[in-house]
Amino acid sequence: MNSKKLIVGIVAGLAVGTVIGMLFAPEDGKRIRKKMVSMAEEITDGLNDKFHKFTDRLNEKIESTKEYVSNFAERANETSEQVDDGSNQN
Repeated sequence: MNSKKLIVGIVAGLAVGTVIGMLFAPEDGKRIRKKMVSMAEEITDGLNDKFHKFTDRLNEKIESTKEYVSNFAERANETSEQVDDGSNQN
């Protein structure tokens, strides 16, 4: 099993378990709702942060790949020109 899927499953399970536990806890409803909202905000902030880090890394990889392909194409053109020059001299 993919370790990322396992971690996501564990985190999701913990979140669901926490929410269910809070719903059955002997606390005032208003207090529980505040805790749930706070927890949801923390989870949302964490996911948002991870998403931005992921997109930043993805953009870096895209730019790096573009640069690599551009350099490769340039070298291929230079090599092609050298081959053409060599075959024209014969």
